[in-house]
Amino acid sequence: MVNNAIKHTEETTLTIYITKNADAINIMVQDDGKGFDANQLANGIGLKNLRKEILIMEGNCDIDSNPNRGTTVNIDIPIRN
Repeated sequence: MVNNAIKHTEETTLTIYITKNADAINIMVQDDGKGFDANQLANGIGLKNLRKEILIMEGNCDIDSNPNRGTTVNIDIPIRN
């Protein structure tokens, strides 16, 4: 995810937030790059692999991106006791 942002987005700022609460870990990656049409790339191999790995961990992944607006990827992974 971070590697793709660096390679493809032409961003000037890449921000990564990692937070933990009692129930989950949240990872949010934001860039101010060129963005993309999330509907067109939703089935790309990189996004498929990301979603597959998160699904294995019973997590959620939301991707918000539009051309010329940057991208935000928000991942929640539950913590198992």
